[in-house]
Amino acid sequence: MIGDLPPDTRRKVLLACVGLGAVALLITRNLVLEPHAKVMRVINSQTTLERQKKDLLITIGSIDAQVSGYKDALSGSRETSWLIEELNKMASASEVTLTSAEPGNKEKTGDYQRLTLRLEARGPYHALGEFLSRIESAPRFIKVSSARFEPPPDLATAAPNDLAATMAVSIFYKNREGSS
Repeated sequence: MIGDLPPDTRRKVLLACVGLGAVALLITRNLVLEPHAKVMRVINSQTTLERQKKDLLITIGSIDAQVSGYKDALSGSRETSWLIEELNKMASASEVTLTSAEPGNKEKTGDYQRLTLRLEARGPYHALGEFLSRIESAPRFIKVSSARFEPPPDLATAAPNDLAATMAVSIFYKNREGSS
């Protein structure tokens, strides 16, 4: 059929077909391929973000699991009476006498608060050392931040080998929502 056409017309028909094919390709590219390519880029971007989110959640879960291990070591109570009661038990077990306990300041650090007590105790050197060791190795975080040993002020009436100890002891607890 095209072969029956004169060469000049045949060339024009072929050029018209090539031109129509090119126009069809441009239309297809602009109306079909380009919108799908944009959608694919968006999907790829979202997939990448989802992978990053998943990785972050896994990391957060791992960190949370590590931190949760310390949850039981924090004080369950905000009361100084709890701490004084625990310290009295440790002192009795160490054969040390607590002579005074004064509440100190509360310090807020991030999600945690630190409550400090000033203690005065009496007992022989080794008993005081055992008392400090019991405090530091308690199942809850109780920290001795300072300790001073000296002869008791009433040396004449004190038991032999007794020392007076002054120390600062702190506990840590997690802040509740809305607390300061």
